[in-house]
Amino acid sequence: MTRLRILITASTLPRWLGDAVPSFVLDQAVALDRVFPGAAVEILAPHDVGAARDEVMQGIPVHRFRYFWPAALQRLVYPAILPNIRRHGWLVLQVPFFMMAEFFAILMHARRFRPTVIYSHWFTPQALVGSLAAWVLGIPHVYTTHSSDVEVLQRLPLFGPALVRRIMRSSHACTAVSRRTAGRLQNFFRPADWCSVKSRLRIIPMGVNVAELADRGSSHKAAERQKLGFGEVPVLLFLGRLTEKKGLPDLLQAVYELHRDNYDFHLVIAGDGELRARIEQLVRELGLSEQVRLTGFVTGELKQAYLTAADVVVVPSIVAASGDVEGLPVSLMEGMAAGKLCVASDASGADDVVTDGIDGFIVPQSDPIALAATLVRVLEFDPSVAAAISERAAMRAHEFDWDSIAQAHYQHLFAALDPDFVATNAATD
Repeated sequence: MTRLRILITASTLPRWLGDAVPSFVLDQAVALDRVFPGAAVEILAPHDVGAARDEVMQGIPVHRFRYFWPAALQRLVYPAILPNIRRHGWLVLQVPFFMMAEFFAILMHARRFRPTVIYSHWFTPQALVGSLAAWVLGIPHVYTTHSSDVEVLQRLPLFGPALVRRIMRSSHACTAVSRRTAGRLQNFFRPADWCSVKSRLRIIPMGVNVAELADRGSSHKAAERQKLGFGEVPVLLFLGRLTEKKGLPDLLQAVYELHRDNYDFHLVIAGDGELRARIEQLVRELGLSEQVRLTGFVTGELKQAYLTAADVVVVPSIVAASGDVEGLPVSLMEGMAAGKLCVASDASGADDVVTDGIDGFIVPQSDPIALAATLVRVLEFDPSVAAAISERAAMRAHEFDWDSIAQAHYQHLFAALDPDFVATNAATD
């Protein structure tokens, strides 16, 4: 029988160890390889200056294709395509070069790897390119849509929506990371047409490594707080890129309200991005320099230390002016897995994973006053109440452990393509 060989295409992949680019595509590949060792998994991603063309990352072969020459002018992809284009409009000229380079890279890589399926992360541009390459190769195509990546095609009247419908119908299966993300895909279809294709879609988020994030007890938390210089003051933590859709100005306005009402706290903003200078300026203007710590991008042990030390994880996402929006932030699931009190906006997709008031809290987006009131409420909880909510959050997070999520992805996207899957599972039941 033919062994299942999965070629993942993505434009969001760490370029090197400690890179600030999110690692969820690599994490998923590692989990698929671990849970289903009979499958071969490789990743094809865009190249960038300083990145290896071919390497093995956490056991997964990674190959990077060049899309512009000289390599120093490859400016489209990292850290993210749409923010880069918004900052430097001329980069839109690199889009057709990128798509052609990715298409030919898939075909060339297929000669060696001989994939049995192409798996695209993000609808635009990967699914556009991956579906065509899969058609040329005569193999199935599957994809995951993460947030507003499909809505870009609404800007191409008639042709864009028709292309979305064509790819949806031709793809073997697809996933969306949240109900809101799935709804954006559904908006391209009339109700009757959607009924004929909706069985191909399943809502499955990205995952987290629950065992690595699990609460290690109050003594460990106290030790990390001491090392990080927090003392006994409550710690609020934001994890993520400093981009418009993350809603950081709203968070700063909310904690300003706490500061004005004489609450003691530290706010850690752990991340980097194009809005860093604006955030630093706003911190100064609000007189919060002593309360707010901007760490830059953190990963590994330092990221774990901040999660351990935190009392509250805050996810204040908004719908950006451009329409850009979260799919479902991994940082929210990380906070839950770490047993933290999590406060997220209703624009984050949190309602897919949080039951408001039970294992976390959901507030209206772009409402600093409501966010401040919820933070005050959370900080004033009796310890027994806070502990019960934290425990329920940690229990809920087990649903998003990478082993479970990889199993769900495999069953929906790949199981029907793998002749050994039914027999293997029947043998282990």
